[in-house]
Amino acid sequence: MRFGSTIRTLHELGGLSFLVLGGTKLNVRFPLLLLFAVGLAIKLLFFFLDAQPAFHFGDSASYLATALAGYIPPDRSFTYGFILRPFVAGSHSLMPALLLQMLLSAIATFIAGVCLLRFFRTGFPVALAFTVLCALDPLQLMSERLIMTENAATFSFAVFFLTCLWYLNSRKLSVLFLIQVLGVLLVSLRISFLPLVLVLSVVLPMMHWRKGAAQLNWRVYDAVFLAVLSSQAMLWGYRHLYGHLTQQSPAYLSRDGYFLLADMSPIVIPTDYPDAPKREQVFGHLTFPLRNPDSRRPTRWMEGGLCNAVLKATGNDENLANQVARQTAIAAIRRDPIGVLWLGAFTYREFFDREKLLWTLRLEQGQMVEPDVNEVALMRYFPSLNVTHRNFNTVVGRWQNASTLWCWIVILTPLLALVESVVWRRQMTAADWFTLLCSLMFLAAAVIPVDIASPRYLLPLSWLTLVIIGSAWSRIRAMIREQRSHHA
Repeated sequence: MRFGSTIRTLHELGGLSFLVLGGTKLNVRFPLLLLFAVGLAIKLLFFFLDAQPAFHFGDSASYLATALAGYIPPDRSFTYGFILRPFVAGSHSLMPALLLQMLLSAIATFIAGVCLLRFFRTGFPVALAFTVLCALDPLQLMSERLIMTENAATFSFAVFFLTCLWYLNSRKLSVLFLIQVLGVLLVSLRISFLPLVLVLSVVLPMMHWRKGAAQLNWRVYDAVFLAVLSSQAMLWGYRHLYGHLTQQSPAYLSRDGYFLLADMSPIVIPTDYPDAPKREQVFGHLTFPLRNPDSRRPTRWMEGGLCNAVLKATGNDENLANQVARQTAIAAIRRDPIGVLWLGAFTYREFFDREKLLWTLRLEQGQMVEPDVNEVALMRYFPSLNVTHRNFNTVVGRWQNASTLWCWIVILTPLLALVESVVWRRQMTAADWFTLLCSLMFLAAAVIPVDIASPRYLLPLSWLTLVIIGSAWSRIRAMIREQRSHHA
């Protein structure tokens, strides 16, 4: 891993030298600047029209407590709060944080255009058009105003995605190592990225494997070993860091078992509970029917739900209850894997119920949950805010409420891309296969380990959808032109 070589590659990737497109060399300084300027201009316009922060209580208050007081939440990201800290602590304003999130979103938009231009060879007009569409994405625009992890997570994934394409293009081990570092950052922001990070630590270097190419394949094995070892080592370090900060056992989250149990509750039966004598106590007096997938949210949060029953059965020991909840959920998954797929199919279908989708969009804007007394007290740190009288009829709020069609496009795109990969598999490049894998795993993460069909869970996939459509658009146009020239 030569540092000088890495710097030179970064120099080339940034477009400060030359980019080869279609067999001709183009100085890309101006095209890249134009891509960034257009995306940033759109973001600034929306920011000028609507600079009101949005909150999803109590997640948002938890992140602000981390930023202001160093609180480590047991069930949410702590790194996002520390990202916010220098922008909100001392300023008594959320405006610097919103400006940061707008800039991160503009950079992510720019990265989408760079990926299309550099790695999918779309040509500048297509890259520019999809950069504009990415800047107008209603889900991304809402995330810029929400005091939630989604904006930082989508930006981090965009950087991660770009770096993975860079590795597929360069095969540099230093880049592969950097990918593992970025992967840990992703997991620290949202635990839902963990399956993708684990799978890519093996699959990404394997994409260079060639049948019969012994020398190349030995390099692939070395790359897999490096990726898996470094990924596991850094994830181990992250778990121990989290355990140290929370003064508990090493873990990704201290309450991950509760969430998993609630998400899997429709397929849980009493025999999945590990402590047989207490099964009647846990399952005998539930208020919400387990088999109903619509009960997953109250199952997690409300009195009479399964998670609350497990907590009582363990003597109100939060750590023990979380461990037992995780064991119960894993037992249900192992016993009924088809049921897990049924849950995913149910949630997927829920996205097409327009009324439910509109309700969820309003929920994610914070309309359905009012701040409690402690949260109101915390928000007094920002004197210009009045969280008890919030305005939801904003420009971006209305734009997001009109985004049901876009949500449908987002959840259909991975499946359509899968069909395209089968039909035109000979035209698929390593970058195309990698993008398809990411989209399918994002789709699975948005419909299986969740308690509701939420557009908020689609944010990274929403960004990736425009890359997929842009690359497919360019590829199909090229094939049509080739067929026309052949017939001519």
